[in-house]
Amino acid sequence: MLVDEVELRGSDQTILNSAVVSLIVGAVAEAFGVRPKEILSRSRAEPAATARAVVMTLLLNRGGTLTGIGRVLDRDHGAVYYGRKKVKNLLSYDKRFKAQWSRVKHLGDMEVPLAKDRVYRVHLVADVELPAEGCLSNREINRRAIDMIAGRFVRPKIESLDCEMATT
Repeated sequence: MLVDEVELRGSDQTILNSAVVSLIVGAVAEAFGVRPKEILSRSRAEPAATARAVVMTLLLNRGGTLTGIGRVLDRDHGAVYYGRKKVKNLLSYDKRFKAQWSRVKHLGDMEVPLAKDRVYRVHLVADVELPAEGCLSNREINRRAIDMIAGRFVRPKIESLDCEMATT
């Protein structure tokens, strides 16, 4: 992994996991002709600084927060804000930059093809409404929620209710 695990909160935990960040850093490095370590360094030299701004913008497009992206790239939130501003500015006039951007902009989408030879851990939080059909175990509730999210939910027929519900 190019990127170390850092403490993140909320949606940043899934959006900014090290596998996704490493994938984006690697693709941007290739498109901009720099090494991934240059993007992650403290250097302000070009073209690494521009490539870093592109990584920041892509992670923002994926839903990362200014603070979370700053933590991952060892910058403050202001650097991430100005990185996005730099990308927007370059897109307004620089044809070469536009060509480089067009090669990586799809990485800002939430659905990025991931490498088949890696294992990715996903933390999912979802609100799912399940029909009240009697007493269900936590395992059964989780199974039905996963099935509903995956589009496989079929309402089963309930023949009898023989459990007790505790109320507080």
